[in-house]
Amino acid sequence: MIMKLSPNFSLKELTFSPVAELYDIANEPNQAQITNLKNLCLYVLQPARDEFGQQITVNSGYRCRELNTRIDGAVRSQHLEGKAADITCSDNNKLFNILLKNGNFDQLIAEGIKNGKPKWIHVSFNGQNNRNQVLIAQFKDRKADYMAFYPELYNKIYTL
Repeated sequence: MIMKLSPNFSLKELTFSPVAELYDIANEPNQAQITNLKNLCLYVLQPARDEFGQQITVNSGYRCRELNTRIDGAVRSQHLEGKAADITCSDNNKLFNILLKNGNFDQLIAEGIKNGKPKWIHVSFNGQNNRNQVLIAQFKDRKADYMAFYPELYNKIYTL
C-alpha cells in the first residue's frame, strides 16, 4: 500500500533515489522524518501543486546519511531530516514564483540556472522556525556557489 503524504505526493516518491537503488542503500525514514516529509508536502508542495495545476516531480526528498554522503550532499542537509525536496516541473520559473509568493518555506533555492531557468528548485520547511531564505545556486565542479536573491536583479539577469 502506498502511503500518501498529501493528495498528490506519496512517501515512495519522497524517498526514491536511483543512487540508493544502485548502491543498495536502504533510504528509509523514521517516524519523525516521515512527519517532516508530510509537513513539507502539506504546507509547501501540495499548495504549490494546487496553484500550478500540473505535476511536480520530486528529484530528491529524504536522504539517509549514507545516501547523502554518497552524493556529496551537505553535511547538515535538511534532506537528512525529511524537511527538504529538490523539485522540477514543466515550468520551473513559474513554480519558483509560486513558491516565492506563497512564502511558506525555510529555504527556496533556484539551482543550476541555465538559459534563464533553474534546472531544479530546492525547497524546505521548518514550520514556525522558517527563515524564508531565498537563494540562487550556480555549480562549478560539483560545488555550489550561493548568492542572495534580489527579485529586481534576478528578473533582469535571468528573466524569471
